[in-house]
Amino acid sequence: MRLEQPSGRELIARRNLFTESVVGVMSSVSEMYELGKSGCWSRSLAGKREDMIKNLTLTGIVACLATSVAVGAQASGKVGNAPYAGQQGRAIKSLSPEDIAALEAGRGWGFAKPAELNGYPGPLHVLELAKKLDLTAEQRSSVQAVFDEMKAAAQKAGQAFLTAERALDAAFAKGVATSGVIAELTLASAKARAEVQRVHLQAHLQTTPLLTKMQRHQYVTLRGYAGGRHGGHGNKGKGSHSGH
Repeated sequence: MRLEQPSGRELIARRNLFTESVVGVMSSVSEMYELGKSGCWSRSLAGKREDMIKNLTLTGIVACLATSVAVGAQASGKVGNAPYAGQQGRAIKSLSPEDIAALEAGRGWGFAKPAELNGYPGPLHVLELAKKLDLTAEQRSSVQAVFDEMKAAAQKAGQAFLTAERALDAAFAKGVATSGVIAELTLASAKARAEVQRVHLQAHLQTTPLLTKMQRHQYVTLRGYAGGRHGGHGNKGKGSHSGH
């Protein structure tokens, strides 16, 4: 017979109950000690109770800390050799709900870091920093066009990647996975994933020459990348700022 592990909420409730019990015991013993000090009991007994209180206090603290650590680990599903506990209910086992939402929305998902962290601004963040970068109307329009194109392409590529991952997941769920099937499905998934990244990196390439050198340096600073080895890239910006 397999015993079900308590849920995160149940574990937290048990911890709280245990903590309250320990605190109650410590409070009662403390009251006894105060009575002893006031003369209701002999000094010798009061001294013994003082030692007892210290021992109980240490025991209670250690027990509470141990329980908190255990509860935190079990509630997060990372107990011992079970780092994936709780993920078996995912719609796509390899992707979290947040991952799926990001791909469906056409968001970067971290794919553009090779460009972003090497001095190639992304269209979304450039638009967000438009005032601080002092973009011209022409620049805003051009960057917005790049962003709109990127988002549409990224959503399409993201859906293809999700479809490929669903098929891969289903092959194992239905028990039809074979070496040949997996080779085909993983290749399809890898190609779809690569296309998502290509779309985002391409948008950074298209955005960079739309900015002046000064704006690109400002972007790096505003995004918190100053001090790195990257600098402004691309051709001379099309805006009215010289920045060179």
